[in-house]
Amino acid sequence: MGRRVRCVLIASAALVLGSAPRASAHAGLETSIPAASSVLEQSPDNVVLDFDEPVEAELASIQVFDAAAVLIEVGSPEAAAGDRSVVLASLPDLGDGLYAVVWRISSIDGHVVDGAFSFQIGTAGAADGKALVDQVIDGARVTPAVSRAAGAARLLGFLGVVVAIGGGLWVLIWANPSLDRARRLVLVGWMMLAIGTMASFGLHAAAVSAGPISDAWSFTQWDRIAGTRTGTLLLTRLVLVLMLGVLMVGVVIRGAHWRASAWWRSLAIVSAIGVIVSFPAAGHASTTSPRSVWVLSDALHLTAVAAW
Repeated sequence: MGRRVRCVLIASAALVLGSAPRASAHAGLETSIPAASSVLEQSPDNVVLDFDEPVEAELASIQVFDAAAVLIEVGSPEAAAGDRSVVLASLPDLGDGLYAVVWRISSIDGHVVDGAFSFQIGTAGAADGKALVDQVIDGARVTPAVSRAAGAARLLGFLGVVVAIGGGLWVLIWANPSLDRARRLVLVGWMMLAIGTMASFGLHAAAVSAGPISDAWSFTQWDRIAGTRTGTLLLTRLVLVLMLGVLMVGVVIRGAHWRASAWWRSLAIVSAIGVIVSFPAAGHASTTSPRSVWVLSDALHLTAVAAW
């Protein structure tokens, strides 16, 4: 079993690393109003950010700073009517001078990205937009500790689902002396999956606020993301994982006749399928057209690795 576990872990890690190029293709800023480094004759009514894929406007942050790096009060970010890839925030009447826009958004695949640019109103005097951006952008960026921890949580979740589902198939199909070892394998995978999912939820909350890693267990931040697409999918996965845990405990307590029952098998299979689909549904596959094809393809890929 030890050799098989090592093989499964290696295969799962390869799956995560192999999917990295497509997963890293997160939302990017295509155009903005005002445009980066533009010189305007008068104050714009709004900051408008147009991304290359849908984003979660309710989690967006748009800040505007003047030439002295003083924060200017702007309207709350909101999605443009009928277009979830465009986020805007209203501006007060700005006077002549240099300004910096600092933004941070979460795409619907859960990736948090940020950026900044400068613009100028009026042509009086030379201004160093890059220096102003460098001065004010730090507070908008996800901290390195949160980024690293989120990556580790994602890997742990992938490893967990492969080990848990693969071991679960063993439990479903075979009833032999190695069953106890398979149960232990499922338990280890389930714990990895549960911890990885809970950590991913908390760390996503910390990332969207660009806060410290301690925000990962802040109820305020949890509440902020709970109703978003990514938050909902992670919570749904967690519920399904807990359901699988209850089914596992039932087998241990009630014995093999539970495992042989049709309702147990049906509930276990449905829960496992839901957990598997939740990974591509919360990832970049859900933003790639045709969405259903890519989500199904990634789900089958993950299932094949687990079965192997």
